[in-house]
Amino acid sequence: MLPGQRIRLLLIVFTVLFLLSGLTVFPVEWEVSTVIKVFWGDAAPGDGFLAPVHKKLLEIRDALPVIKTKYPFIFYGFDWLGFAFIIMAILFAGVIRDPVRNKWVIQFALISCILVVIFAAIFAPLRGMPWQWILIDSSFGIFGVIPLIIILKDIKKIENK
Repeated sequence: MLPGQRIRLLLIVFTVLFLLSGLTVFPVEWEVSTVIKVFWGDAAPGDGFLAPVHKKLLEIRDALPVIKTKYPFIFYGFDWLGFAFIIMAILFAGVIRDPVRNKWVIQFALISCILVVIFAAIFAPLRGMPWQWILIDSSFGIFGVIPLIIILKDIKKIENK
């Protein structure tokens, strides 16, 4: 596969996943309940590796309806989070069209991936999230770096031609 083709393929996949990340913010109540049902069913939290995550998800599931009723403005923050993800995904359209000219978007995304890990490591414990949550939140940053590095290398190949 030629560098330009690989760049476009990876960016299309990356952009679609980024858009989905933004869209999944909106049905948060349904998502949390679904994750609990899929992974644990009706079981009470046990003592396994993900038990702290299960406990926190149950706490979140129970809190969301209360927040929605008593403090609905909190969900407005969720709306803006989803909006931010969608807007950032649009940035990649320029890279798909002209990777060399818009390589700064890939560099920006790489920095963002690194910052995701740093922010998760700092703020998850401050907000009372179990340490396993850091792994979940950091996964986007960790796995996002892989295609972005490949894309950046392919852009450099195109630049050197």
